[in-house]
Amino acid sequence: MGDEHQDIGKVIAKLETSKEIVANLKLQTFLRSAFLSEASDINSGEDVGKFLEAILQEGEEMFDYLANHAPVLIWIAGLDKGCFYFNQPWLDFTGRTLEQEQGNGWAEGVHPEDFDRCLQTYVEAFDARQPFTMEYRLRNRGGEYRWLLDNGVPRLAPDGEFLGYIGSCIDITERYEARQAIEESEEKYRNLVESINTIIVRWLPTGKLLSLTNIAKTFWF
Repeated sequence: MGDEHQDIGKVIAKLETSKEIVANLKLQTFLRSAFLSEASDINSGEDVGKFLEAILQEGEEMFDYLANHAPVLIWIAGLDKGCFYFNQPWLDFTGRTLEQEQGNGWAEGVHPEDFDRCLQTYVEAFDARQPFTMEYRLRNRGGEYRWLLDNGVPRLAPDGEFLGYIGSCIDITERYEARQAIEESEEKYRNLVESINTIIVRWLPTGKLLSLTNIAKTFWF
């Protein structure tokens, strides 16, 4: 009898190991998709959402494992547009409980300057049942606002019934700030060039006109 119990235990252990291997493989696939979405490619963001939905349909246990081990913030909304699920990384990021975030509670952390735009994008996409992507600032547990790239896609049952939305967010603060710095630098350069009382013309190697000072415009055009 003891040997039989040991054999059963070994089988169960193998099954559990197999589940973990499968879950880890799916997690790696998900992370590759999430990494691609960081390049601000809307299609990649949609792929992440569709991948999550496919895993969710396989079973809650598999989904929970993946969602809570991935370094990505995940949310799920029902037909009423209110969110009822947030993964552990989301809760760790905001420092709030699931109960505090559920419904529209999560929106309390959205930066006031981004709130209206964020809400409009979400509602319009939800009503049209279309994928969406948006950038907004969300307050973290330390009180700092961080820029997130949020991709959401409709949730559909196997028979095509609309169930709500599922989405994933990644922190793009450093990339956003770098992009802003480049844009500000370019704006300063343009202003400087336009104020110089000298003919300066910049061409690209392709022959395309890149920029010219105001005084150069009087001669060129």
